[in-house]
Amino acid sequence: MIFVVITGILVFATAYISDIPLLMWVFSKPLGIMAIAFATIALLLILRAMNRQKLLPVRALAGFQMVMILVAATYQHNPDIILLGNGQHLSLLEHMAPEKTIAALGWALMLGSLFILPFLFYLMASFSKLRK
Repeated sequence: MIFVVITGILVFATAYISDIPLLMWVFSKPLGIMAIAFATIALLLILRAMNRQKLLPVRALAGFQMVMILVAATYQHNPDIILLGNGQHLSLLEHMAPEKTIAALGWALMLGSLFILPFLFYLMASFSKLRK
């Protein structure tokens, strides 16, 4: 847990040195403060689940924690998801792919999941048998 806290401090320190207003983005709005609070609570629950050797809650809480961190860091400048150093940005709305491209990607993801997901569940089941 100490490494997680140190890493978080280093992220904010690096942003400050690089003149990136990350502290303002995260802590200037109630949603950012709540997201960081939820991420911190998730970290404590992750440690508790790890001590009890429960892996499924650890995975779910880690995913939730990542979503909360991303919400806290990007909510302030949404829909401009990537801010460039020269003042330009990449927006989710302005740089959207054509509708046919999005539809093709959606179909590719659905069809690919038909092949990948059954084998993923098979691997998870076979590895859980080896662990017992």
